[in-house]
Formats: sequence, structure tokens, C-alpha cells
Amino acid sequence: MKENKYRVLDKTEISLSLLKTLFEKVGESYPDFDYWLEQKVLSDLKLGNRDLIISSIKGEIAGFVLTKDSEKKVCTIFVKPEYRNKGIADKLLRISKEKLGTNYPKLTVGKKNYPMFKKLFDKHNFKITKEIKGYYKPEETEIFFN
Repeated sequence: MKENKYRVLDKTEISLSLLKTLFEKVGESYPDFDYWLEQKVLSDLKLGNRDLIISSIKGEIAGFVLTKDSEKKVCTIFVKPEYRNKGIADKLLRISKEKLGTNYPKLTVGKKNYPMFKKLFDKHNFKITKEIKGYYKPEETEIFFN
């Protein structure tokens, strides 16, 4: 694997088409996702209220994390399947924590996706604070950390 580069995207590099491409698989879990992406995420990124941190390998985006400064929250963390289990999510999370100024940022994950994140969250000493059924979708449970 070629050198992995991590950086916060500048707001001039961010567009709705880029966000739709990056978040394509993520959106399946959330209602009104297109509205959130365009009206909340894109707007906040342009205003500097959120950061989009990417991992790129050979010029291709391998993974990313979206943070929200005002809540000290990791909103989304995603690594493409072909780049998983290579430490990318761990590094993205460490950069996020540094950028947010806390070792314990807020975050949530769907209960069905939790097994995929458990090892990473345990490594970073994240603690479950609550579970809420129907938080995003009526039939699914969301797990809250920190």
C-alpha cells in the first residue's frame, strides 16, 4: 500500500457532488439523508462549523470522518471495504479527537453496525451511555457513546 495521506479538506474543495459520492453507502441508514447532507452538512462545512478529514492512498479517497465542532462530535466515520483493517479508521479517529480537542467525542452508531466498530471503540475507551430505539428509523436502535 502506498503512503496514506490524511488532511482536512478546505471548504473550497467541498461540493455537494463530492459529499454525495463519499456518503453514498452511509445514507442508507438515515431518513431525510439528502436534506441533511445538503442543508446541514454542506452548509456547516462551508461555514467552518464541521470538518471533513480524508485519508487518501494513491490519490484515491480511502476513508473519511465528518466532525461537528459545536458538539465535539464525530458524525460519520467510513473506510471503503478494500481499505479496512489497515489502521485508517484508527488514525482518522485520532485526528478527529485532536481536532475536536477531546479524547472522548460524542458519537452514535446503529446497533446493527456496532460489531464492525466495537474493536475500534474499545481501543479508544469509548463508553456506551444509552441506547434509543427509533432515534433515526423506527425499527432500528442507535447506540450513544461518551
